[in-house]
Amino acid sequence: MKTDATAVLVTGVDVTEAASVSAAAKQISDRQRGRGLQATVNNAEGIVQGPLELVPESELHRQFDVNLHGPVRVMRAFLPLLRLGSGRIVNVTAATARIAVLPFAAPVSASKVALARLSNAARLELRQWGAVLARLPQGVRDRLLARTLGLSTSVAAR
Repeated sequence: MKTDATAVLVTGVDVTEAASVSAAAKQISDRQRGRGLQATVNNAEGIVQGPLELVPESELHRQFDVNLHGPVRVMRAFLPLLRLGSGRIVNVTAATARIAVLPFAAPVSASKVALARLSNAARLELRQWGAVLARLPQGVRDRLLARTLGLSTSVAAR
């Protein structure tokens, strides 16, 4: 875990493991000492591609675990802190959630569309508590994070 001058805390979490997500939430909660959080960014992504009939079922499950179930785990774990800080959740989607289906991209496209729709529904559910949920396409994410961290966009794209 590291911080920089802009008070952005970057921490690695295995979103497929509930224990990893819970440990990160506890660690950050302890660090915040009751102050809450301003934002959580769900940026995990796995890409499984290939002809759907040949993609092993275990890989299809892994795709949804990383791209859909993982962000749900993070949202649930961090919502108490986000409510305290009047914060927002940012779910990073991908172009495959917005464009026509591409051949051999069914697993990643389906998981990112599912995350986008889940984000839309969660945004409505969370509004009553003042929490904000936003979706960002991948390219926008790179530029915003670069600006936030004071990096050039060419560094962020690497």
